[in-house]
Amino acid sequence: MPLELINPEQLPTPESYAQVIVATGSRLVFVAGQVADDADGSLVGRGDLVAQARRAFADVCRGP
Repeated sequence: MPLELINPEQLPTPESYAQVIVATGSRLVFVAGQVADDADGSLVGRGDLVAQARRAFADVCRGP
């Protein structure tokens, strides 16, 4: 299964890993290490896992 490595423009571009990996030809998307920080680096939704998850996935979805 081919993998597509994605680094959204709004997130740092790491040298040793990709921010998002999509398994092309299927419906699998692998996301790890995302954080719920706003543009200033402050945590969004302190103590609220749902709010943090929404922010982290929203950041990833803003990619290419």
